[in-house]
Amino acid sequence: MLMTDSELHIGEWHFGWNGNVSDELLGNPSFMLAMIGNNIEALKYANKSLKTNRDFVLKAVSQCGSALKYADKSLRADRKVVITALDAVTLWDSGEVWISVDKSLRTDREVVLAAVKHDETALKYTNNALRADRDVVLTAVEHDGTALIYADISLRADREIVLAAVNSVHNDGLALEFADESLRADREVVLAAVNCNGSALEYADISLRSDREVVLAAVYQDYSALKYAVQSLRADREVVLAAVYQDYSALAFADKSLLTDTAFMKLFSAIQTKFHLDIDITLDDMHLRDYFEENVLTTTAIMTIYPYKCEDLWVFDDPSVGLEKEPFVSGADDIIDMMVLPLKNADSGFKLLFSNTAFDGFQHSLTCLFSDDDGWWYLHEDSGLQGWLCPALFKYFNDVPKILYVAVNEMVP
Repeated sequence: MLMTDSELHIGEWHFGWNGNVSDELLGNPSFMLAMIGNNIEALKYANKSLKTNRDFVLKAVSQCGSALKYADKSLRADRKVVITALDAVTLWDSGEVWISVDKSLRTDREVVLAAVKHDETALKYTNNALRADRDVVLTAVEHDGTALIYADISLRADREIVLAAVNSVHNDGLALEFADESLRADREVVLAAVNCNGSALEYADISLRSDREVVLAAVYQDYSALKYAVQSLRADREVVLAAVYQDYSALAFADKSLLTDTAFMKLFSAIQTKFHLDIDITLDDMHLRDYFEENVLTTTAIMTIYPYKCEDLWVFDDPSVGLEKEPFVSGADDIIDMMVLPLKNADSGFKLLFSNTAFDGFQHSLTCLFSDDDGWWYLHEDSGLQGWLCPALFKYFNDVPKILYVAVNEMVP
C-alpha cells in the first residue's frame, strides 16, 4: 500500500507518541520503512508481524543498522540479517548493536569480521579462537588500535598488527600501551606511535625514551610528552625548546638546570613573542603568569638576587616581584657578612643564588627553625648563626622552604 504525503507527514511528527499512530500504520511496511529512515526507534513500535518478517527486517537494517536491536530475537540470530545490519551501522551505535546480536553469532568468524570493522569491543565479546585469529585482529586494530588489548597475547607481539594498531584511524598511537614489551622497544613502531600521539612515549621502552630523535618527534606532536623523556633529554636545549614552542608550560617538565642556562634562555627569548612572555617573567596574560609562577618558578627555579650595602644595611632590589631596597635584618645580615668574606667588594653588590632544592655549586644551607612575627628563623648549619627572613620569602616560594640552599659569587663586570 502506497503512503500519501499527508500520512508520511503525520508519521514524522507524531511517531512514537501513544495513540498518534494507528495499528494499521504500525503494521504497514511502506510507512514503517519510511519512518525508519527518519527515526532509528521506529522498529521498536512496529507490529510484531513486521518485527518477525525477515524480508522487512532486512530492508529496515539495510537502511539503519541500529534497527536490529528491535527485531525479533530469531532474526537477531540470522546471519544475513546481522551482517547487513553491521555493514550499515553508524560508528556511535555499533557497540549497542553488537550487544543485541544473538550469542550464537558472536563466535561466527564472518559476523565478527563484519563487526570489528565498526566496533573494536566486538573482539572482547567473541571467543579465544577469534581473538587469536590474525585476520580478525588485524581488521579490528585497523579500525581502532585499542582493540589490541583484547587480542591474544601472541598477536600483541606481531609487528604488522602492532604497526597497524598505532597507525589506526581512531586510536592516535596510544595502542602502544598494549603491545608486547619487545615492540615497545622497536624504534620504528615507537616512532609511528609518537608521530600519531606524542603521549605514546609514556609506553615506550626506556631505551627509546632516551632516543633524541624519538623524543623530538614526540614533543613536536605533543609538548607534554617531554615529561616522559629521560632526565638528560629534559635538560637538552633543543628538545625542551621544541616542546616549549608548542606550549610554554612545557617548561614545567624541563630539567631545573635549564632555568639557569644562559644559552637556553637566549634561545628561549626567540619564542617569547609567541607566548607574550618576557624573560623576567612579566606576562601580558595574567592567567599565563599565574600558571608560570605556580608551576615553574616555585617548583624548579634557582632564584638570583643581587644584594648590596645601603646605609650600612644589606638590601636588594627585585622589580619582577615588586621589591625595592628590601633589607636583611635580625641576624640575616650577620649570616651574609660571614658568607661574603671570600668575595671582593661585596658591599658594592654580589650575586646570591638560592633554591629550596640542592643545586650544583651551592655553598651554604640554612634550616628553618620556627616562625616569628610573620617571618621565619633559619639556622646556618656550618657557622651556627641564626637569622630572620621576612614574609618576602613568599614572593619566591609557595610554601616556606624547610632548607634553603645558597651560593654567593662576585659580580661579573
